[in-house]
Amino acid sequence: MMRLPWFQFHAPTSVAEAARILAGEGPRGMLIAGGTDLLPNMKRRQQTPATLISLNRIEGLKKIANGSGLVLGAVSSHPLVASKANEFLIGKKLSDEVIAEAGALAASRAKPMDNTDLDVYWRKEVVPGFVGYALREIRGDDMRAMRMRIARQAL
Repeated sequence: MMRLPWFQFHAPTSVAEAARILAGEGPRGMLIAGGTDLLPNMKRRQQTPATLISLNRIEGLKKIANGSGLVLGAVSSHPLVASKANEFLIGKKLSDEVIAEAGALAASRAKPMDNTDLDVYWRKEVVPGFVGYALREIRGDDMRAMRMRIARQAL
């Protein structure tokens, strides 16, 4: 079993505090929101930050503002901006209904490639679930049980 290397963990409550910690750590620090790429890379020692700075407790980042939004990465040969989902999310509070609709809109944009690991239909079907997972985490929901079930990470 691959284990994560040792690291310090900070969970600031403001953007200013996160920026201060990141500036103090320099290249030894990395920001973490969902961690679905970073944590497996850390296990494989592809990335080895000494400090992780979580963005999950920063209230100012829990609302989608103009200029930010969803980008789908693993469902195409290149990152796709989920424009309809982004437009829909601007200025809205992340309720369960809003999150479900954003997931459906993002899935309509997904153009997954078929490969030997997972078929195209499965990749398209999981988009709303993963978008919902990310948005619930941004909203501040406790996603530890879900993360443990999916990624086997307790952060």
